[in-house]
Amino acid sequence: MGWTFAIRSLLRNKGFSALAIAILALGIGANAALFAVVYAVLLRPLDFPEPDRLADISSLWLKSGRLGTLSGPDFADIRDSVPAFESMAAYGGMPAGVTAGGAAYPVQIRWVTPGFGRVLGVAPARGRWFTGEEERSGGPPVVVVSAAFARRAFGGDALGATVGIDRNAATVVGVMPDGFRFPEGADLWVPHRESPAAENRTAHNWRAVARLKPGIGWETARAQLASAMQALARQYPQDYAGKSAAATPLKQRLTGETSATLWVLLAAVSLVLLIACANVANLLLARASVRQREMAIRAAVGASRGHLFRFLLAESAVLSAAAALAGLALAALILRVLPAVAPAGLPRLDEASLDPIVLLFTAGVAVCSTLLFGVLPAWRSANADLNDALKRGGRGTASSPLPGFLVVGEVALATVLTIGAGLLLRSFSGLLAAELGFESEKALVVEAPVPNAETPEGRAANLRFYDEVRRDLRSVPGVRRVAAVWGMPGQPRHSNGSYITGGGELSEARFANSKQALFNVISPDYFATMGIARLSGRDFEERDTIDRPFVAIVSQALARDAFPGRDPIGQQILCGLDSPQWMTIVGVVGDSLSRGPGLPPQPELYMPAAQHPGPGQWTSLVVRTEAEPQSLESPIRRIIASRNPEVPVKFSTIEATISDTIATPRFRTVLLGAFSVLALVLAMAGVYGVMAYAVTRRAAEFGIRQALGASRAEILAMVLRQGGTLALAGLVIGVAAAWAASRALSTMLHGVSTADFVTYAGAVVFLALAALAANLVPALRASRIDPAVALRAE
Repeated sequence: MGWTFAIRSLLRNKGFSALAIAILALGIGANAALFAVVYAVLLRPLDFPEPDRLADISSLWLKSGRLGTLSGPDFADIRDSVPAFESMAAYGGMPAGVTAGGAAYPVQIRWVTPGFGRVLGVAPARGRWFTGEEERSGGPPVVVVSAAFARRAFGGDALGATVGIDRNAATVVGVMPDGFRFPEGADLWVPHRESPAAENRTAHNWRAVARLKPGIGWETARAQLASAMQALARQYPQDYAGKSAAATPLKQRLTGETSATLWVLLAAVSLVLLIACANVANLLLARASVRQREMAIRAAVGASRGHLFRFLLAESAVLSAAAALAGLALAALILRVLPAVAPAGLPRLDEASLDPIVLLFTAGVAVCSTLLFGVLPAWRSANADLNDALKRGGRGTASSPLPGFLVVGEVALATVLTIGAGLLLRSFSGLLAAELGFESEKALVVEAPVPNAETPEGRAANLRFYDEVRRDLRSVPGVRRVAAVWGMPGQPRHSNGSYITGGGELSEARFANSKQALFNVISPDYFATMGIARLSGRDFEERDTIDRPFVAIVSQALARDAFPGRDPIGQQILCGLDSPQWMTIVGVVGDSLSRGPGLPPQPELYMPAAQHPGPGQWTSLVVRTEAEPQSLESPIRRIIASRNPEVPVKFSTIEATISDTIATPRFRTVLLGAFSVLALVLAMAGVYGVMAYAVTRRAAEFGIRQALGASRAEILAMVLRQGGTLALAGLVIGVAAAWAASRALSTMLHGVSTADFVTYAGAVVFLALAALAANLVPALRASRIDPAVALRAE
């Protein structure tokens, strides 16, 4: 009784086999696709030599537990005083515009300190990293470029070419291997020539990566790092109050919040597979009940119970193998579609594929599925009373409670997934409905980074460029308002730091434990263009130039924190953005969700661009339109090119920018919602199948009941009660399990409790109605059975 017999047996029942394979393929394929993503993003080692020794070094704010960037002196002191680190390098950067081959390109530039490549252990595929001379102040301008940028700008052969960076012609001395874009999608790497130790200890502008010495454990490294920070706190108590540093495995830092999301999704899709297995087990039990005569005949001609068990289990294995092949095809399709709904920043998603590890995982899932859905039906069939089966003539054996138990399990698992999806959906709906504090409709975002200029004359020229472009754009038909801004809401360009109030003499002591705010640099008319409410005072005006008294506008949250019970207008405020000068507050505006709907409004300090020309390269333009924003892209591109053809232009909308900030919640909500729908369909199919089979088996009983006077309504109620009992038991178990499991979602919910009554009640009502619908068709069929026909068939 080998595999050939099992295959022939299944081919004789093509409808049953196709249905079982399709159900299993859904579960196996979804698991294979999600595991491919989890393996690529979370489990596969980083593409660096000995990646487990690489650490991300961050500031640790002890009160909140928040991790952040380092100051330059932090980096230098840690590098020099923590013996656990073999080497350490820092990096910073920003989006910028560069020129190459006569064209302008928007890119991500990263400044790196000496030894950056040595820490990572990665060398350029062509060329080299920077020499000591190139890394020193006054060294020749050089750059290392990504393979993607080399192809885009130079057709691939970039070594020795020049790239216009900060109005300097930098020579390409290295081209990195394909796929290397660390950190965070970098296109170009340039040497940072100034010592980070010379910077302010409160200016947190750097990220750092370190390589642990061989044989040094993480606990040792963290203990040494904490000791070094404690020594700094004793030496500089005002700057290090409440601050330490943390060493995190680099891979853990890169995956961030997506790690928990992917594990939750993998757990969810595993529940779908369990429901699929329960469904197929019920199909096998139903099929086994009409195959008892076949099993009896096989036994009569010499087959032992062990042989029968192995034969039936072989059939299940064939079903799993076929489902695994179909599931891999489905997984390949899912992996092609997944990037469309995945967050743009999900690292290494493009590396997710059906590689040998994923194929091995799929084979393991197929084997486990065989055991889950095949063992009990095979054991039950092989150990049935074969003499009784021969006497009954193939009409099936007595009923078993096992199908009912399986249906209870299916409903319970579907309840867990439905409640989880409901919680995420409620949370995501709250994000979509959040009051942003600005208008997001009909607003075009134009990223137009001008090459940087370190001289006062160059910075003045950059300001004139944006002023001229704003003036030109106002004359374009369909444009209502135009403003320039350093960091648009939703963009990761906001600076933040300490601020002080009150005027008077400056000292480091005044900045100790000072409050924090987001800093933004804007042009006049920004608030009106964005639709941000002005609560008091005035807007910035064209006369707020660098030769006039410095002014600022604050958000309502900052005014509330800094000046409780007082009028902020006329008060003095100072921050360390670029020029330590006291600014007079001239206006207060409403709060806005600058970091996206998922985070509460932060205190914000706005400054006029004419008085803070330093960050001019980062400037975007926001254009409020009357028509569809995209219809104005061509005239805007022409105007910018006419003013400066070396400025690259990239278009977006405020709606798209804000949408990007909630990409991860949308990703997990969409996928968990899809899994819950699939689970619900499978579970209700299981309910329907079990009840339909029960009605078929009890047809004679229903005929007799009607012959004895039972009404159709009583028969209907009897069947509905039986199915309802199974569904109710599953709902009760599922609600309890969902309440326990929902804690895994606690960090992913915004404005919704894990015990949200509306979600639980809605899920229970929805599932109860679905179960009623699944029960109703078999119940109606039972109530319409003709007693004479049923008794004659018996």
